[in-house]
Amino acid sequence: NRGPPITVEELDEVVKELKDGKCTGTDRFPPEFFKEMGSGMKINIVDVMNEIKVQLIAPNQWTETLIATIFKNKGSRKLLKNYRGIFLTQIMSKLYEKIHMKRVEDILNRITKLHCFFMAFKIACCDLCAARH
Repeated sequence: NRGPPITVEELDEVVKELKDGKCTGTDRFPPEFFKEMGSGMKINIVDVMNEIKVQLIAPNQWTETLIATIFKNKGSRKLLKNYRGIFLTQIMSKLYEKIHMKRVEDILNRITKLHCFFMAFKIACCDLCAARH
């Protein structure tokens, strides 16, 4: 079981978290494109994401990365150690990843709450047993 289909609501939730003015990846779509898209485009994107989820095959373009260097504003610009590398990937792949990360976080939170409940129950039982003896 691969879980329920991705929904437009889940897409909306992760799109809201995108920061404006960030660099684009290899797809050249800025974050603002996803924030301003209409409901028809959202449905199409969700359909594509669900097909990827079912087929378990991501588009080859999602594996492409642009690598850029940014000067750290310290030291000589001639030395490579004074730069940091950034990897720019397609925003679509980031959205897909974030949706699944949120699902995993939700499951882990539910497991943690359940574990805490059982631990509290176990402690209460142990206290009860200790009181009897």
